[in-house]
Amino acid sequence: MELDKILNELKTLTPREHEVLNQVFAGRRNREIASELGITIRTVKEHRVRIMKKMETNSLVELVIKTVIARLHKTRMLIRRHRSRRDDLRPRDELGQFIR
Repeated sequence: MELDKILNELKTLTPREHEVLNQVFAGRRNREIASELGITIRTVKEHRVRIMKKMETNSLVELVIKTVIARLHKTRMLIRRHRSRRDDLRPRDELGQFIR
């Protein structure tokens, strides 16, 4: 699975579809999702169908795998950003090298 493709597919989801996806990812049932979001079970099912189409998946397992890949990428990027900020705060000498 190509990361860029997954990230682009996720961008096509509406905010409500992201909410439903997060609930599905957490293992919640349609009834629980409906109650949590204040919508009907039928609406949850409709959102799930649209999510599956937009994410080009045929099963819940595929959807979860793509979601995990995207979240791992996001976590990796946050860690890199944190490290670069931390490095920006480290003292450097006049040549720009880190002082130990």
